[in-house]
Amino acid sequence: MRRRTSLILVFSACALAGGLTLILRNLPRKEPEAEPVVQILRRDPARIERMMLESRGASTVLFRSGGSWKVDYPHPIRLWEVSVNNLLYTFSRLDAVRLLSEGPYDRKDYGLDPPAAQATAYLTGGEELTLRLGAKSPSDNTWFLEVEGEGKLFTVTRNIADYLQYSLPDFRVRSVNPVRLEQLEYLFLRRGDLVLETRLKKGGELARFALTYGPYLMSRPYKTLRGLSSEKFPGLLLELDELSIAEFVDDAPSDLGRYGLDKPWGELVARDDRSGMHLLFGARSGSGLVYFKEADAPAVYALEESRVEFLRAFQPFEYVDKYVFVPELNDVSRIEVRTKTDSYKLSVTRVPVEGPPAPDSTGILERFAVDGREVSPEAFKTAFLQIAGLFAEGNATRSVSGLPELTIRFELTDGDAVRVEYLPYDRSFLAVSRDGLVEFAISREQVGRMLAAVESLR
Repeated sequence: MRRRTSLILVFSACALAGGLTLILRNLPRKEPEAEPVVQILRRDPARIERMMLESRGASTVLFRSGGSWKVDYPHPIRLWEVSVNNLLYTFSRLDAVRLLSEGPYDRKDYGLDPPAAQATAYLTGGEELTLRLGAKSPSDNTWFLEVEGEGKLFTVTRNIADYLQYSLPDFRVRSVNPVRLEQLEYLFLRRGDLVLETRLKKGGELARFALTYGPYLMSRPYKTLRGLSSEKFPGLLLELDELSIAEFVDDAPSDLGRYGLDKPWGELVARDDRSGMHLLFGARSGSGLVYFKEADAPAVYALEESRVEFLRAFQPFEYVDKYVFVPELNDVSRIEVRTKTDSYKLSVTRVPVEGPPAPDSTGILERFAVDGREVSPEAFKTAFLQIAGLFAEGNATRSVSGLPELTIRFELTDGDAVRVEYLPYDRSFLAVSRDGLVEFAISREQVGRMLAAVESLR
């Protein structure tokens, strides 16, 4: 009986607690009041004519000139607008995290005598504002700060502390690449004697090199114009955006040999329709950096070595479009495939369809034949893909001689003709000769698969 009574009391208490909780949940909530903003400064940024920073044992002076900000420095440099604005708006709209004191305080206790950094703004009308940054507050991620002449002690956020401790390198542009990659017109890479040069297609090249090649052609190192790999080349372009200055080394070098830039091992040129860059790369700095400079300027910089790994490792063959010759079937009227022992003549005859064409028809009837015997479109197109799909598998690094083991001649609908010969190279490869030039090699195995597909048409 006692146990039953206890259980009843427990359940009754739980029910009362649940009801009380439900009532409390439905009571109107009072939102916490937002802490009032503690204003330190409010000034019109257009009134600020000059700013001086003293931190890290150095002084940096910025001033307005001709509608833009300049730095008092003996060598021309590009200023990073973001950093200039960070400091500018610190003087024009500065809020505190807390107001700690409006009365006397020992400035040494807060790292303000001497200060960690001091910044002064000079405004129109002769007004001056000086901010002094002290030590980091022990209670939160804030720093002590005072405004000269006001006798008040504040804490400010880490961002403000960072801005007031800027030095000259913090105001300099670190991005190297001004080229808009989507508008790229020219790219040149050099490592020692190895070069890779690409450019936009011109005029008739848009039609001649249309299929799968994209908008660019490789003009060097190969002796004939080649398309570019649509898979690999975009990745190479992205490397250009990763170039950035890690260290400003020497704005007026007296000896480029000290940095390995008297005889640079690497070179990069990129241009769009409005701007460009031309960089030279020198020695390693010994701290994971590589020295480099702009070709038309004296200053020496350093960047992370990993940023130029693509320049140390690039191989033109990796980026070239590797198809030997890949026309569209609509542009071909006849193909002759000739080996040492046999030959195949593939042809396409096109005649207009009489009467009105069907909605999904081109109005042209195509007939496909091999050695004069008509074959099915499906079989012909399968073999054609094998012929047009032949691709180089490496560079031919030595000269070759002898008669071709295979010759493929394409007759095009515009009256042009393209002849490709496959010459003996070694036991596993044939050298590809086009227009009398040998630059690539292809495996005998790949050629064998193509010949088997052509033979199957008979």
